[in-house]
Amino acid sequence: MDGASGDSFLILVHHNGKIKKRTAEGVKFKCECPTNVFIFGGTSLADLQVSIEYRLGLEARKRVSYIFYRVPVAVVSSGVKYDCFSIESAEDLQQFPEVWTTELYVEIADLGASSGGSNPHPQPVHVGPTHCPPDVGGR
Repeated sequence: MDGASGDSFLILVHHNGKIKKRTAEGVKFKCECPTNVFIFGGTSLADLQVSIEYRLGLEARKRVSYIFYRVPVAVVSSGVKYDCFSIESAEDLQQFPEVWTTELYVEIADLGASSGGSNPHPQPVHVGPTHCPPDVGGR
């Protein structure tokens, strides 16, 4: 992230819900119980994943598999329109728009019962474009 390492940001994290793309405000994240996570300037992608997993109280075999954020892209007569992008790498996280982004949507992957993996916090695996997939939810 661009900010100084002492800067902190409160992020609202949605999970186990839906990403709705066809709303009056463009993209909207929905879930029954969003949670807050503080992140700091200079936070790595792995640290962001671990912070989210900790706040969500995930079991040892579950990990954050995708991270999406929504950002305002236009002001229209009905309000602000948002679009959705994914965070897949350290470079994406460095370009993460700190001032505007206050919401993330994460998907959780069940890694199975195996406990002997060499990397307990794997990087997200993403196939396709860096935009949100159409209307995500309940995968």
